[in-house]
Amino acid sequence: MRLLEAFKRKTIAEQVWNSAAQVADAYQIGRLESSAALNLHSNVVPAIVDRLNFLVRKWGMGKMLTHESIASGAWNADFSAATSSTVAWERVLAATPRLLNLTLDRMHANYEALHPKMRKPYGLKEVEQLQRCCGAYLACMDKFEADYPVDFVLAEVQSIEKSYFGTSNSCIIECFEISLVE
Repeated sequence: MRLLEAFKRKTIAEQVWNSAAQVADAYQIGRLESSAALNLHSNVVPAIVDRLNFLVRKWGMGKMLTHESIASGAWNADFSAATSSTVAWERVLAATPRLLNLTLDRMHANYEALHPKMRKPYGLKEVEQLQRCCGAYLACMDKFEADYPVDFVLAEVQSIEKSYFGTSNSCIIECFEISLVE
């Protein structure tokens, strides 16, 4: 995140931003870090960059999040966490601001809830899995809101959210996989 701020402060010719290798050479950093900076600068919605910046400032880069997850494009506006077995869910798993914000909320809550010695950074695999969990949750909430009266939904949303943030990812993934079979 400091690197991104440095990029913003310095005037760099626009062609330098054309490849991660040029950025890496210009700033004497690794290719993964330069790819992450390039993605943050070019492909990630500014509000999500701000949220990522907050989490990294609070917990530290490499402790909370890896450069790999940013460099791979998992936070890009055109990304989808759908896999070959979840193609039908591609639209639901698209990286919308709503999905990315929920993913960041869940990452923050999960990381904060763990004992410091048990914490590990979110890599690409973990971010994609969490995006699938959050996408499934949002799809279920949309269905819930569509099927039930507004008063009932409003009365239940807080307890549902509390349950969601207290539920393990493996349990949510299991429910998600069962719904794909049905």
